[in-house]
Amino acid sequence: KRLFTTVLNKMESIYAIGDIHGCLDLLDGLLSEVQPDLYRDKLVFIGDYIDRGPDSKGVVDYILNLQKLYPRENFICLKGNHEAMFQDFLRGIESDLFLLNGGLSTIEAYWGGNWDQSEDLTLPPEHEIFYDELQLYYETPNYLFVHGGLKPMTPLADQSFRGDDLPRTN
Repeated sequence: KRLFTTVLNKMESIYAIGDIHGCLDLLDGLLSEVQPDLYRDKLVFIGDYIDRGPDSKGVVDYILNLQKLYPRENFICLKGNHEAMFQDFLRGIESDLFLLNGGLSTIEAYWGGNWDQSEDLTLPPEHEIFYDELQLYYETPNYLFVHGGLKPMTPLADQSFRGDDLPRTN
């Protein structure tokens, strides 16, 4: 029994967290309630960190801080359609779609209420890297994590994982 308990204690758990949508207080409350062992367990963030809620920038800061304090490989960050829309907005593509899907709260979290008068909508360097490095899926021997966009009856090797394939509304 003692060996079995020791083996169980060393097994990692995987926590999947999706659709935070700028709600830092709820993310912090969730992690306080669940209390994962961030030295051992994996947190798989399923995307949609931003938009709608009051603190999109704070959510990304929070995740980046966790990655500094604990083993970085324990934090898997996937891209959701809201991050794809945000990156398109920053490139000057489809800004109306981004704004219609709650993007204004993200813009204001990064650049304040007078963002439309600014010529420089540059992200903090850490945040730019964060968005650029978001993965489209994460696979373990038993699970496949993805925000959305898998084609039914299509093997994983034949899926086309590009940011443009992510659904643009939800």
